[in-house]
Amino acid sequence: MVERFAPMPHDMNSKTNQRVETDDDQPFFDQLRMMQRAFVASPVRKTIIWLAIGIVAVILATAFGQILLNRWYKPFYDTLERRDLSAFLMQFITFGQIAGTLLILNVLQTWLNQWIRIKLREGLTLDLIGEWMKPARAFRLANAGSIGINPDQRVHEDARHLADLTAGLTIGLFQSGILLASFVGVLWSLSSGFIFHVGGYDLNIPGYMVWAAFLYAGIAAALSWLVGRPLVKINGEHYAQGSRLALLADAGQRTYRSGFAVFRRRQ
Repeated sequence: MVERFAPMPHDMNSKTNQRVETDDDQPFFDQLRMMQRAFVASPVRKTIIWLAIGIVAVILATAFGQILLNRWYKPFYDTLERRDLSAFLMQFITFGQIAGTLLILNVLQTWLNQWIRIKLREGLTLDLIGEWMKPARAFRLANAGSIGINPDQRVHEDARHLADLTAGLTIGLFQSGILLASFVGVLWSLSSGFIFHVGGYDLNIPGYMVWAAFLYAGIAAALSWLVGRPLVKINGEHYAQGSRLALLADAGQRTYRSGFAVFRRRQ
């Protein structure tokens, strides 16, 4: 996350760390507005928009292909039941066409996904470098506490991590939503007309497979949230410790190299 520091006297170092930690806990919508401003000002925004339009079209075409593949099963098994060789060969050709198209769409989606990650990372890196290189920023970073220690070494990894998470979560959520909307109608039609006999009563639940799927997904999401929520803090602490250790190791190596160079010059 890009920090924008206000000018401050040198004797306020004791209060700086507390202010930076407070800025890290900005409200969610404030962070979204900050990312929106950065995206609008990014020189690669048009490329990202065109890539996003392309991957949306590919995901929609893939969902349509999945529906066609789901409908293909019925006539295929009908041909097996009738032992009709000519119809079986026709269904086999149809399967090849659908499967081949889906394979091409999956490869294209992967290609677009990787390009979106690359362009997001490029735009984020340019924005971070622009923020770090503003006039008087080096002086302010010297008084900013731990966030101002070797910022250039964190730009690469932080930009890659944020770009991968943003692209993966956004594309995955959109694709899952499209598949959900596509197959709700299929499940509803398949589960219509079923009557459950419980204790001498006839129980008719319209679209029971849809409600069963929602119930299963809700229980799984709740359990994942209960188990995974404590891991967020643990993972953040582990990531911060790893970054500090990497910075200390790099600083030690540079100190050793500089000391060795001085020793060689004295000889």
